[in-house]
Amino acid sequence: MGDISMNEKLIQNFLDEDGDEYSRSLLRDCIRENRSKDHRKEFNFNQFNVILDFKAGTALLQDEFEPGVEGEVELSLTQFESYLDDKSTHDGS
Repeated sequence: MGDISMNEKLIQNFLDEDGDEYSRSLLRDCIRENRSKDHRKEFNFNQFNVILDFKAGTALLQDEFEPGVEGEVELSLTQFESYLDDKSTHDGS
């Protein structure tokens, strides 16, 4: 199981690098529209890939610049959505 601080760092890196308002909105809308379905959606951003697995109820972030387990974090769709909604985790710069 991964270190929580490493997971938080990876999530923050996603929000900083690829988490502009457009991508956050795109991901939030996809989660809300597909929550009751049982398929997967994959998004490829500049640095990160995001796989939303609605059947499993998870979001997987993969850092393209850090391949392997060290560059991945899986969290629940609910947790991921809360990160997308939390403006304080991204300063917009």
